[in-house]
Amino acid sequence: TQGGQTFYLFKMKASRLWDLTQINRRSEDKVAGYQRALSASRVKSIARFIASNGLIPGSIIVSFDKGEFSETSGNLTLPNRKNIGWIIDGQHRMAGAKEAAEKGVDPELPIVAFLKLKLEKQIALFVTINKEARSVPASLYIDLLKHLPHKKTEKDLTDERIADITRSLDSDETSPFHQRIAFTRQASKGEISLVNFARILRPHLARQAGILGLCTEVEQEGAINNYYRALKLAFPEAFKKEPSIFFRTIGFGAVWRAFPLAFNLANSKFRSVSAASFAKVFSTIKGFNFEAWEQLGTGTAAEIQAGDDLVAELQEAFTEG
Repeated sequence: TQGGQTFYLFKMKASRLWDLTQINRRSEDKVAGYQRALSASRVKSIARFIASNGLIPGSIIVSFDKGEFSETSGNLTLPNRKNIGWIIDGQHRMAGAKEAAEKGVDPELPIVAFLKLKLEKQIALFVTINKEARSVPASLYIDLLKHLPHKKTEKDLTDERIADITRSLDSDETSPFHQRIAFTRQASKGEISLVNFARILRPHLARQAGILGLCTEVEQEGAINNYYRALKLAFPEAFKKEPSIFFRTIGFGAVWRAFPLAFNLANSKFRSVSAASFAKVFSTIKGFNFEAWEQLGTGTAAEIQAGDDLVAELQEAFTEG
């Protein structure tokens, strides 16, 4: 017993444990769960290592939904059914050992088992184990924030809201961001990672200082959607080009650097922040050369320069007007 929690230690063949448990993972098509998506290459590498007589001494940490422990006999009894437990830590080792077992090498694995551990406790244990040891991906950490029991900072609360908004945007078939946000893996071309989305949008959504800070979550999501719908309306050629400059790191950072100005212009000149109003703002600079951004390189300095160029162009257009 540690920290008010009781757990049990025993050994079990990899093939047997595989039948009893599930790897509960966060993936792009499954909202429920909390694990990182499995790396197929990593699983195969572990399987080859075990099959070649490699040593895997680290314990697999599991939470079983059902089970009973007898103080009298010292026996832990589990239901003889499939998928009665979740792998909290060691999912790659477990999957690799299972593949090795299929090739004839079925290792005994050391197991640390919890019984009926609440989901919040499972998540907190997973993050505690992985965050320092192997550095949990920042996008995953943001995605899990709302499930963690620790006291939240203002930044945490903003990131929680961003995670909810991005989930909604990514699943909305009418949104320009539909299936363009990467939550648990490295973003591919034409995608924005959750951590980059949070980095860029956090200043605008912060409750105390952000231009959208006092808006409801629905209003914030609407403004984000409308801004990108307007870019699609005003600059169709740049938007449809794959990968679109607006979904590349430099372009994403740059257009959101111009957001406060565009937001204020849409409000003051056209009395709303609808997609149509944003599009009217951008219509004043229809000839803007987005291709020039590709010559600026990468990094924060390039994003700032590209964004400042867009801001300057808008300021000039409305000053002349």
